[in-house]
Amino acid sequence: MQIASLFSIPSFILQLIPSNVVESPLAPINNYKSIDATFSAVISDVESTTTTVYRPIILWHGLGDNYNSTGIHNVYDIVDRLYPGIFLHSIYINEDPNKDEQNSFFGDANIQVDQVCRQLLGIPQLSQADSVDAIGFSQGGVLLRGLVERCPQIKIHNLVTFGSPHMGVMEMPLCKNVRDWLCKRRNELLKRQVWYENVQKTILPSTIF
Repeated sequence: MQIASLFSIPSFILQLIPSNVVESPLAPINNYKSIDATFSAVISDVESTTTTVYRPIILWHGLGDNYNSTGIHNVYDIVDRLYPGIFLHSIYINEDPNKDEQNSFFGDANIQVDQVCRQLLGIPQLSQADSVDAIGFSQGGVLLRGLVERCPQIKIHNLVTFGSPHMGVMEMPLCKNVRDWLCKRRNELLKRQVWYENVQKTILPSTIF
């Protein structure tokens, strides 16, 4: 699912990630001549040693999209404006965007989920985090559910999905022309084959049926 024009969600993301405030120990304050001077020094020290740390975010794009698309960059820009400096990782199956897009159609969902688990565990900002938030678009949301169940080492705090068919799908995409018998025949043929093992392991969307 392409997401370049999706966004009226900044206000939603604003509520998604509560921040944690990490405070470093205050340096000792010596030889101040007044209470006001001491108080001012303490406030200045707190401001300089307080850092806002946000939960990292992982994204998984949808069918026909890739990890480096314009839509994913738009998401990053929105989140970074709301939470400056937040760590965000866009999940990929292949570092080549064109091949990554192809892998959203072709492949074994089980293998891809396991591959992504290893990918995330190799990123210290995610593997060492107390928890992370996850956002999935369309098919990516379904795959993130699989990741939650199969990769407990990555602790997901919030899972948010957009347009993800969590209840599965029952039909092939409708033919644009109801009188297009060739399209209807093709859909009937594909639907009968969708549960074959070789199809389930090679055509990624078939696993949603």
